[in-house]
Amino acid sequence: MTEIILDGKKLLERETAQEYLMEQFSFPDYYGKNLDALYDCLGELYDVKVTVKNSQLCQEKYCYGKRIINVLKAAAEENAALTLEVKE
Repeated sequence: MTEIILDGKKLLERETAQEYLMEQFSFPDYYGKNLDALYDCLGELYDVKVTVKNSQLCQEKYCYGKRIINVLKAAAEENAALTLEVKE
């Protein structure tokens, strides 16, 4: 199983968060760098555990990190080969 650890500190701003996700997941160059593209790419992962640490930083209503965590949760519900753990 591949484990990917995401730091909530790096998910707060849209542009930097998408670059960070692309790097951490080793997404291809054609990755769309948006939430729809993230969901699509997460659906293609196999035997991956994603852990989000420092998630408390992403809890504000309009925080981009909160939106990313919601996409991760939705993808994990749809893709049985993707496990998600969200830590404070």
